[in-house]
Amino acid sequence: MYFKRIFSALLASATVLGVGGVAVSAAGEVPAAGHYALTGIKEGDDTFDDSIIELLGEEYYLDLNEDGTFSLGLGDEETNTTTGAWDGLNLSIGSETVEMDTDSETSSITIALSDEELMTFTLDDGSEKESSEEDALGDPKIAEDTVVLDDDYVKLTITGITHSEYGYYEISYTAENKTDKSLIVMPDYTFINGLQNIDSQLYIALDPNAESKDIFTIFQGDLIGIDYIGSIGWVFEVLDAESYESLDTGLYGEVKTTLDGLFEQKVDDEGDILLDTDEIKVVYLGTLGIDFSELGLGPDYDDYYKCVYFYIENKSKDTSFYVASDALSYDGQTSDDGFSVAVYKNSKCYVVMPMCGSPENYEVESFADLKEMKISISVDTYDDYLHEYEAFAVSEEVTVDLETEVKTDIVKG
Repeated sequence: MYFKRIFSALLASATVLGVGGVAVSAAGEVPAAGHYALTGIKEGDDTFDDSIIELLGEEYYLDLNEDGTFSLGLGDEETNTTTGAWDGLNLSIGSETVEMDTDSETSSITIALSDEELMTFTLDDGSEKESSEEDALGDPKIAEDTVVLDDDYVKLTITGITHSEYGYYEISYTAENKTDKSLIVMPDYTFINGLQNIDSQLYIALDPNAESKDIFTIFQGDLIGIDYIGSIGWVFEVLDAESYESLDTGLYGEVKTTLDGLFEQKVDDEGDILLDTDEIKVVYLGTLGIDFSELGLGPDYDDYYKCVYFYIENKSKDTSFYVASDALSYDGQTSDDGFSVAVYKNSKCYVVMPMCGSPENYEVESFADLKEMKISISVDTYDDYLHEYEAFAVSEEVTVDLETEVKTDIVKG
């Protein structure tokens, strides 16, 4: 969810792992291999409340693997995952070494993000894992290796999917570069259960004539409106890594899991209609707010954050659209907030727009005090190959109630 990203941004200002001058030195017994869940954050003299630990959830973790490697997750972006080797009380990242302070009684590990910020992770044996509706269907699996891309340049095969008991999904793949060029493979669009997903992305860099075996991660918090994964689809583009020339595009591939066909993917489009034509529909669904002052983070984290949710449906079978907010204001005060997204032909998606800046910009003490939003929507046709735009439609300005709460079945992920 976007609140996790807001808080992730606060932590991202720290040097990753705080190499150099950190406040932690190697001490304690060598930790056991396993999955360590985030259980504590300390910044200076402030200790963060358990509520924020729960909010960050499965996206913050330390995995110590039996083969002597480790993986440290510090957020829901793939760039916030650090890997390397571990030996004894040391984590090695390239030429740098980070020391761990361990407590054998609590099976916990403390490392430094920076001079002031410490994180504690505790071995999680899954004994407190709560049951969920998903247990009834079981975890998604890949019955057999599935080729999702095979052109003159690249062959990409999905080889497995693992649903961690801590919430996230890891999809394993093998990618083969058939050329003597360095290539980049990335999707222009990603779909889960046929619903376009804005946040779950895949990026593969391939050396000439090389094969790569790796994984990418989908976090539960990014699956807006999705309870189970029955299928994952992509519209791929292959690029020359040096010139960024598009070599091939519009390549659709899909992998189905063992849950495909066992449930119906529902879509909620009930709300205030901002634009509705024969080809494109945009709906305001409501907002979701969180009061950080109730999370015990100290005086530096006392803000109230709010996100605005939209539903977009591209009804055209032939045309992709680029949809963006146009004029936008809160309680009569013009805002720089907004969203923009390319929506693939014949697709549906949810979009989340965080409220940014300071509430003082709108002459209120908190975002919670804002009552209404005025917004218009602009739509351009979008050429997926040339990445060119052409004006298509602009909506009338519509006023919506910011106190309308988005339905929990959309954001419960």
